[in-house]
Amino acid sequence: MLHWLYSMPERLEDEDEAIVVNVLDRDKEWQVDFQATYWIARSRRPLTLKIGDTVRVIGRQNNTLFIETIPH
Repeated sequence: MLHWLYSMPERLEDEDEAIVVNVLDRDKEWQVDFQATYWIARSRRPLTLKIGDTVRVIGRQNNTLFIETIPH
């Protein structure tokens, strides 16, 4: 009966990308637009990101996304 709560659809590659919309704590915390919703995002290592940068979402813990840069 609650099966729909536990089954997640396969995610497309482009859905793993987010856009930085605000720098909250330089090199540590940002606000990103991911799937039409604003999220707090953190990285496991220091990153230099600016507003408008595209990042890859690699995980989530509660209401926080974990991100990394996208290799060029």
